[in-house]
Amino acid sequence: MIGAVWRRRAPSGVLWTLAGAILISWVADTAVAQQTDQARRRQFVEGLLQTLIDSQLPPRQPPPPVPPPAPPLRPPSKLAEVRTELDAFASESRELLNALQADWSRAEPVGPLIGETAKIHHAASAVAGKYRQSPLFDLAPIAQDYGLINRDWRILAYRIQQIRNLSRRASDLVGSLNAHDQRLCRLLEVQPQLDVPSLVRQTAALLVDLQNLADDLQSDLPPSPEKSRLTTLCRQAQQGAGETAEAVSGGAAHDVIQEAYKKFRTEWSALVAALRPVDNRYVQRTVRRVWQSDRVIHELLWIPYETDRAHTIYMAQVLQGHIDTLYDTVSLEDLIDLPPARQVLPIAGEFYGLCEYFILCAEGKNSLDDLAKAYWDLDAAWPGFSDCFASAKSPEVHHTLTEIEQSMSALRQLLGIPPAIDWELARQRSSRLEYLAHALERSLESTAQSSGKYPSHVRSRITSAANRSRGFCTSCRDLNAKIVAKTSPKQLGPECTALAQAWALVQKDMISVFREEDVFSSTAEVAKTLVELQTTFTP
Repeated sequence: MIGAVWRRRAPSGVLWTLAGAILISWVADTAVAQQTDQARRRQFVEGLLQTLIDSQLPPRQPPPPVPPPAPPLRPPSKLAEVRTELDAFASESRELLNALQADWSRAEPVGPLIGETAKIHHAASAVAGKYRQSPLFDLAPIAQDYGLINRDWRILAYRIQQIRNLSRRASDLVGSLNAHDQRLCRLLEVQPQLDVPSLVRQTAALLVDLQNLADDLQSDLPPSPEKSRLTTLCRQAQQGAGETAEAVSGGAAHDVIQEAYKKFRTEWSALVAALRPVDNRYVQRTVRRVWQSDRVIHELLWIPYETDRAHTIYMAQVLQGHIDTLYDTVSLEDLIDLPPARQVLPIAGEFYGLCEYFILCAEGKNSLDDLAKAYWDLDAAWPGFSDCFASAKSPEVHHTLTEIEQSMSALRQLLGIPPAIDWELARQRSSRLEYLAHALERSLESTAQSSGKYPSHVRSRITSAANRSRGFCTSCRDLNAKIVAKTSPKQLGPECTALAQAWALVQKDMISVFREEDVFSSTAEVAKTLVELQTTFTP
C-alpha cells in the first residue's frame, strides 16, 4: 500500500531520474561483465596457442649443405609467391581465431571449433616460418607439409560455414582463407586432400547399416508387392554406397568420389521416402544411423548439406509417436515412483506441445532458422522431461526415453545443428589422451631405471620427469572416467585446463633432460588433444 501511494504521488521527474540511474547501473554492470568475459576467453585462447607452441619440437639442425652441381640450381620461380601466400594464410588464420572468439558468446557452436582453428593457425605459422628464409630448389617439401594443412582446413572451413549467426567478419575471413588455400594448391600443384581414413570408416559403416536395413525388411515385413519394391530400392542404394566405398578405397579423385556419393544420395532419398509408412522401430533405428553417416560423409566430401524437409517432418512425427508410447507405457506402479503429478503433468504437456509446434513449423515451410529455434526450445525442455520419468523402474520406460533421445539427435543432425557437447568424440579423445600418457609414462620409467650411467644431477631430473609423468597419467585416467560418465561440463572445463598446466610442467622436465632428437614424438599429439578437450568443455 505504501509503495502504491508513493508511486501515485511521486513526481514524474523523480521516477525518470530513478529509472535512468537504474538503467545506467545495469548497462555499466553488463558492459563490465562482457569485458570480463571477453578477457577470460582471450586469455583462454592464448593458453591454447601456448600449449601448441610448447609442444612443437625445435627444428633439427640441417645436414651439412651439399655443394650444388654445375650449373648452380636456381630457386623455383614461384617460391616468392608461395612464401607470400603462406604468410598471408598464417596471419589471417590468427584473425579468424580472434573473430571466432568474439562470436563465441552469440553462436555457441563456435566454441569447439576454436581449438581446431588454433591448430590450423599453429601449423600454418610453423610451415611459413620453416620456409621463410631457408634456401630451396624444389617446392616438393612445402607441398608435402601444406597438404596436411589443406586437408584439415577444408573440413574446418565447411564446419564454420554451417554455423548460423556467424559474424560477417568471420565469414569474410573464411572466404579469404579459402582463396589463399586455392592459390597455394595451384602453386604447389596439391590436389584437394581428403581425410581418406575417416571416409573409409564412414563408408564401411554405411554399408553395414544398409545391410542391416535389408535384413530388417526381409525378416520383419510380410510378403507383399510393397516389400518387393522396398527390397529393390534398398539393393540399389547398397550398390550406390558400394561404388562410393570402392572409389574411396581405390584412391579416386575427389570429384569422382563426390559424384558417386551424390548418385547414392539420390537412391537413398527414394528409399527413405518409401520407408516412411513402415512403422517398425528397427527400421527407424537403422534409418537414423544412415542419416548420421550421411551427414558426416557430406562434411568429409565438402558437399553443401540441404535439409530434407519431408524427412524432418517424418522424424518429428516419429518423435511424437515415441512420446505417445511413453505415456501409454507408464503404469500405475510407475506413477508411484514419479514426482508428484502437479510437477509431471505441466512439464510433460509443455514438451508434447513443443513437439507439435515443431511439426507445425516444418509442415508450414517455415525457414530453417525458425525450425532451428523451435528445435532449441524442444531441446531445452528435454532434460526436465526426461528427469520426470528417470525414477521409473520399468525397463520399457527407459528404453522409450532412449528412443526419444535418439530421435531428437536425428532431428538435430537433419537441421545441421551441432550438439552442445559431442560426448562420443570427447570420449574418443580422452581415451586417446590416456593411452598417450600411459605410453609416455612407461618410456620415462624405462629411462629412469637405466639412468645409473648418468651423473647424479641428470638422474635427479629424469626421476622428476618420470614422477610428473606418472601424476599426469593418473589425471588423464581420471578425466577419461569422468567424460565416460558424462560429468558436468562445468567441472570438466577447469580439470582440462589444470591438466594442460600439468602437461606444461612435464614438458619442461623433459626438455631439461633429453636432447631434441630424443624427445618423444607423441608430445605434439598430447598437446593437440588437450586443446581439443579444453575447447569442448570450456564455455
